[in-house]
Amino acid sequence: TLFSRVAGFCPSHLSTRLASQPLGPQMTQLRGLAAVPADTFSVAPMMDYTDRHLRFLLRLLSKRATLYTEMVVSNTLVHNDELDRWLAFNPEEHPLVLQLGGNSPSALRVAVEKAVPYGYREFNLNCGCPSDKVSGKGCFGAALMKDPAHVADLAAAMAVALPPSPPPQAPPLLSASPPSSSFSSSSSSAQAASTLPPLLSRPPPDTAESPMEVTVKCRVGVVSREDMAAQLDTDEEADFERLARFVDTVSTKGGVNHFQVHARKAVLGGLSPDANRKIPPLKPQFVHRLSREFPHLRFTLNGGLESIAQCKQHLSDSEGQGQGVHGVMLGRAVVARPWHLMSQVDEHLYGEAYRPLLTRRWVLERYGAYGEAELAVARVEQPHYVRKLRRAVLRHAANLFAGEPKGAKFRQVIDNELQADNIDPMCPMGCALILERASAVLNPETLDAPPPPLETLPAP
Repeated sequence: TLFSRVAGFCPSHLSTRLASQPLGPQMTQLRGLAAVPADTFSVAPMMDYTDRHLRFLLRLLSKRATLYTEMVVSNTLVHNDELDRWLAFNPEEHPLVLQLGGNSPSALRVAVEKAVPYGYREFNLNCGCPSDKVSGKGCFGAALMKDPAHVADLAAAMAVALPPSPPPQAPPLLSASPPSSSFSSSSSSAQAASTLPPLLSRPPPDTAESPMEVTVKCRVGVVSREDMAAQLDTDEEADFERLARFVDTVSTKGGVNHFQVHARKAVLGGLSPDANRKIPPLKPQFVHRLSREFPHLRFTLNGGLESIAQCKQHLSDSEGQGQGVHGVMLGRAVVARPWHLMSQVDEHLYGEAYRPLLTRRWVLERYGAYGEAELAVARVEQPHYVRKLRRAVLRHAANLFAGEPKGAKFRQVIDNELQADNIDPMCPMGCALILERASAVLNPETLDAPPPPLETLPAP
């Protein structure tokens, strides 16, 4: 495949947890080394961001990080027959989690049933989105936390749809091979398409045998907008007890063993999702305490994390209690600085060998080829969608040089090329050529620089 696994060392921040945690369904084995949980690091599900194009780009930067889809509403899958639009993905994206939103046990069960044949191994229930559209009119997302018993019923219904054992392994997919030429647009779209696998309808061999599971992403609590001032600063012990009851109910009655916890309360009714990520105070200590009080469960910390060093601290033991959280999850920070964060993940969190050949020139070559393959299919099947698709692919590359010399110019060239009016709408300039023109404004040493040392982040 496009990636090859290499042996590394077992990160010290995992030594305590690994010593007491046997190899299980959520563990992956480094060759000849200790197992590292596959979901030690994950990229949060984000609407309008974590589409299949961004996920492919992030997979180029990290072989090991767990990726999430955007939230898919269960009713969308129940009432649509063209499921590829919502469920198809590239095999290189694994490990990949499908996040679902909904409040009907029957609808969520059907949604999972329809998604299983696509090769997803984990199905995450959204109990953390605070937006009015989701938690207000939709009556799901963070609003579900008000009724732990109902969340347990939803999770149990989703689990019913999982096969009792892994399905038979599908024949191997065509592997993606890297472009043979240097970064240029000389290859045709057809050639680019031949180097990449088709959109996924079944899992690659290394994930086909992993057990399926249902997980829950939630907040540390929910409050109403009217009572926000009073409820954001309530007694911490009472707040934690409510959160613990939620976890206990959903785990015992719903069979959920893994919770991804955004360490802020959700304010329902009138506060925007962006404000909900900033105004409620962070309480990572709640997630650490959950890890200690529910040692048989797994907890991933989300919210407020900006660096790999912070991640290592929380994974090891930031509170001096002998054990950190099971995993960490980052969202907007990855979108803002994908290179500076994701290129460090495999080495510093999974113990993979350092990848000196991983450069942004290498990334742009392969992402450009990916874009050409996508456009080649669209020109045949959906010619009216070509321009929109090209923008959807290229927008994710714009922040690869964020905060670096000429990084703004790189982004400007992409924007200018996308806005050019003298292009045949049926055959616009390809992704590879636009990325090549944009990269021409950068210094060669920037394009060819290996992953930065830990904590080398550019200014915002």
